[in-house]
Amino acid sequence: DGTYVALACLDFAHTILIFDWKNNILHARWNGGAKKILCLCFGSPYAPAPPLVPAEGEVAAPLPAANVESPALRLAYGGIIHFGLADVKQQGSVNAKTGLYGTGIKKTNALCCVALPLPAEAGNEFLIGFSNGTVGVVTKGDKRISNFVPVLERGSITSLWVCKLKDTTAEEGPSYQVVVGATQGHIKILDMEFAPTAEFNIYAHDAYSL
Repeated sequence: DGTYVALACLDFAHTILIFDWKNNILHARWNGGAKKILCLCFGSPYAPAPPLVPAEGEVAAPLPAANVESPALRLAYGGIIHFGLADVKQQGSVNAKTGLYGTGIKKTNALCCVALPLPAEAGNEFLIGFSNGTVGVVTKGDKRISNFVPVLERGSITSLWVCKLKDTTAEEGPSYQVVVGATQGHIKILDMEFAPTAEFNIYAHDAYSL
């Protein structure tokens, strides 16, 4: 909802910081690893986490014990030959885990990521775009790519965006489409099963070109 901003630093540890930017409050920080981070994405929906550092002159209020162990905010991040997922828990506690590509899968650069609308019973949580032209699917609460969707025969996935068509209700899950941007001007639209429904090239000489 715009309350938080996440950033990855270019220090040796590639530190990840989460701020409440309106109030200039640091909520969490942790080491992102030895390799450069290229993308960050909050899970959606999420519950606000309490600040790690209270505002000047204030003392952080104690939290109910029932909330201390429950994940409040979920973050996916990726970069050079790696990706990771983190649960930022109450009081700024972070549980960060290295993402798993899967047995026999060659690691490749994670260039972009996006959160998916979650149905009430959980499901797919994040999509990660890789430099080998595939989109990786991460299910709710997992750290492993459950499925690699081949989108391009050549080129890299450089951007991802989710167009939500319908919110989750008690009776039905959400409805959405995924827009995938790639090198050489390729754009594809995927349905909820990640099958292409339309594609075009912004550099082609047609109605969709620049």
